[in-house]
Amino acid sequence: MPATATQRDDYQFELDLIDGQGRRLAGQRLVPADFARAVQSTYFEAYRLGRCGAYAPRLDAARIDPLFVHIADHPSRSDGFRVGVPLPSGETFYSEFALRYFAPEVDRLRAPLPSITGEGDDSATHYYVLNAFLEDAPSEISSNSAVELALGPATSRLTIVEQLLAELGTVQPWDDPQPGALPIYVARAVIEQSHALALQRPDVEVGGLLLGQVCRDPASRTVYVQVTCLVDSSATAQGTATTLTFTPECFAEAKRMSALRAGATPAELLLGWMHSHPFKLCSACPLPTPPECLAKVLTYSTADAQLTATTFAAPYAVGLLAGVDSRLESSLGHLPVRCFGWQAGEIVPRGCYVFDD
Repeated sequence: MPATATQRDDYQFELDLIDGQGRRLAGQRLVPADFARAVQSTYFEAYRLGRCGAYAPRLDAARIDPLFVHIADHPSRSDGFRVGVPLPSGETFYSEFALRYFAPEVDRLRAPLPSITGEGDDSATHYYVLNAFLEDAPSEISSNSAVELALGPATSRLTIVEQLLAELGTVQPWDDPQPGALPIYVARAVIEQSHALALQRPDVEVGGLLLGQVCRDPASRTVYVQVTCLVDSSATAQGTATTLTFTPECFAEAKRMSALRAGATPAELLLGWMHSHPFKLCSACPLPTPPECLAKVLTYSTADAQLTATTFAAPYAVGLLAGVDSRLESSLGHLPVRCFGWQAGEIVPRGCYVFDD
């Protein structure tokens, strides 16, 4: 049965990890911060679609409604949630978020659990569920005290740069940008620097921080992201064969670089991050590389998704992922650098446009 939203102001939410037999393994009552990313995304989508004149999210003005799935044995079970934000017209703008929105939180719940293995054992499989219940009703499987769902003060406004898309000149689409999605434009120099940085240390993860602007074309009113600079963090970040950790020095250098580059234009924003995956295709992998093999090399790990959700949670944030295996380029048709961005509250691979700066 399809999920439907139920509009009530007093619903509380609980995220639980269960095994294949429905036994609860871990769980947590959700707090306002768990929904902030979705609220910001909803306000940004309203702005991008021209429903409001500025992106100035009011977290305290949003409402969160569960999308119940109407399972008889589990009346509190929800398949996601819906965010409603007020518009200047007096209307309410809604966005829906699937259960996958909570994947980073679930990974944190799963991390301390002992590894479970077993052939044909349902308990070896982990699932996560979202429960929504009224403030005065008992939780389905938890007795923790409820947390009132109020979402804090308003955030600061985002400075939008007015810039004609035509000024970017000829652009090259990469990886099939989808109509209707927030367009992402990346300077070719940033792509090339990302690739070169990955090749400098092909056995460990390296990376940097991305600077740029959120822009609006005054002719078409299209809102888009423009990535203009990669601040190399290889000297200050801490990388291993499977991880990359940014230090305070990395962010200080990005802030300094943004100030140096500002000139007469608004200072560039910290838009996101770039990192490399030193993983290689197996020697027997055919060409062109099958999609499932590409996905193993150029995909976000659990740690990548968690870092993005905690540090680059803005709905316009961008990630670049660079590979080091030369066979990737022939399969992709371009340098082995892929773009990631937010879509309905999830960090996913995104098509982008590359321009010559």
